[in-house]
Amino acid sequence: MFLYTDDTRCDLLPLYVITAGTDHDQTPIERPDGFPAHHLFCVEEGSGVFETPNGRYTLDAGTVIFIRKNYPTSYYPAGSVFKVGFLTFDGETADRLLDYWRAEDFVYLKSDALVSMIGHSARLGARNGTPDRLSCALYELLTRFFSEISGNQATPSFIRAKNYIEQHCYDPELSVTEIAREVGISSSLLFRLFREEEHTTPTDFLRRTRIRRAKQILLQTPGVRIGEVAQKCGFSNSAYFCKVFRELTDMTPKEFVSVYIY
Repeated sequence: MFLYTDDTRCDLLPLYVITAGTDHDQTPIERPDGFPAHHLFCVEEGSGVFETPNGRYTLDAGTVIFIRKNYPTSYYPAGSVFKVGFLTFDGETADRLLDYWRAEDFVYLKSDALVSMIGHSARLGARNGTPDRLSCALYELLTRFFSEISGNQATPSFIRAKNYIEQHCYDPELSVTEIAREVGISSSLLFRLFREEEHTTPTDFLRRTRIRRAKQILLQTPGVRIGEVAQKCGFSNSAYFCKVFRELTDMTPKEFVSVYIY
């Protein structure tokens, strides 16, 4: 189902729906210059791949995505099924509201309830819902979405990210993109959470986690080789390991051992 709102009165509303759809079989889309309206998008069935300047994300059913207008994005089915629902919108207060919510250009979360709300709003429009009713439904959707992003979702997402880093810090290929994907948020939101909660970046937190693990190994395994410690802590070579160790502790690994092992 697809709806296009062409009522000229919409421009008088502070926030209005332009297009809406549900149960839509999504075909590949490439938008190097973005879309001329803001986009609230949900995966209803199957999964899709979303490519942005900040990363590539495979998102499955139950995921709700916000995309700012004019933000370069492409998306396509990840498998045989990719059904979506969506609302595109704009309005005189749209940008101010998004700035108030500190909305990222591309952000997503898991929420079956929000997927249902998007479908309900699209069906409301199909049943000749008036522009003002659609505007109210849109505002409720956006308020709930960004409330969950900035409030209820922030702490659990941050905790999951920290746990994932601590459990996989030994992997030299571990990246911010992978961490964000596993947690279910965008890389930009992951950076924001670490800035707000830890006053650092996820990259720096990963380095510090690896060095903390290295200290444990050095103290618990007397005589262990530096190269072996580096490998167990996710460093590609011992020279880089020693460089980072010195940056964060003001000591070399050997000096650390001599100070703390009597």
